Amino acid sequence: MRAFPIFLSLAGARAIVCGGTPAATRKIDLLLAASARVELIADELCEELYRMVLERRIVWRGDTLNTVALDGAAIVIAADTRERRNADASAMARARGLPVNVVD
Repeated sequence: MRAFPIFLSLAGARAIVCGGTPAATRKIDLLLAASARVELIADELCEELYRMVLERRIVWRGDTLNTVALDGAAIVIAADTRERRNADASAMARARGLPVNVVD
């Protein structure tokens, strides 16, 4: 096994999700169940994510992915359809010592 399964207490913690995909929706559902405060960085949103934004269950921060967007985050989830975007999110998170999950 090359990965270590881990559980994180995320109640009230800031979680950044990159990508407006159905895969991002599944990860966001898990983060919300863990009582995380979810912020989404995406240029386009699938229908379910758009509904979550309208219901104020998550906050949409637009599509600017940079290190400042990760300030104060407890975890980063990379769930974009573009491999390069996921790699960028992963590299930024790791450079800050943040746990990161890349959906693949």
